[in-house]
Amino acid sequence: MCTSTDGSTCSLGVGQRYINVSEDVGGVVADIRDPFDDFVDNLGLLAAGLQRSFTLSEVPQVDTLAVEVVNDFGATVLFDEQDWSYDAAVNAVTFVSYLPEPGSQVIIRYTPR
Repeated sequence: MCTSTDGSTCSLGVGQRYINVSEDVGGVVADIRDPFDDFVDNLGLLAAGLQRSFTLSEVPQVDTLAVEVVNDFGATVLFDEQDWSYDAAVNAVTFVSYLPEPGSQVIIRYTPR
């Protein structure tokens, strides 16, 4: 959704197929209006095989989201709501500062809407 100079709203479908393909293959998508350094950081993490954001397979009931990580040693780390955020626009959970180690299993439990 966008806002034109006269204050009315308009619908944008531009690039939606590119966005869909990128999301389908685990790529990075960014809004041109967002800070570019965030996009480059995410792209670098992806290129290194690391990931901070995780797209969900279904739209969740947000109040049911629970996030945990099982590391290579089998230890489970539970995360509080302040440790991650949910972005409804891309249906993804993103860790605020934590970066799962390679080989860790990220488990996101929720009730679908």
